[in-house]
Amino acid sequence: AQRYRYILRVAMEPSTGTADVVLIDVGSGAVMATARATSPIGGERGFWGGRIGNTAQRNRVTYEIAQATLPVVEDILRGAAQRQR
Repeated sequence: AQRYRYILRVAMEPSTGTADVVLIDVGSGAVMATARATSPIGGERGFWGGRIGNTAQRNRVTYEIAQATLPVVEDILRGAAQRQR
């Protein structure tokens, strides 16, 4: 039986509309893959150019980032599975 021991870390930044994705092998601690996804609507800032304080606005922005990130995550996981064969 093949075991997969990875952590997939996704860090979203609403102000830039990007997400950084990192796949880490838990056994060795090695970084297996990295990627960046960018939302087609770009980033948004809150009032006075700071962080977004309004939950509904932040949810809308992070939803768009998540939608852009899904194909990137699928590609990373597909590549990891192919390397395991």
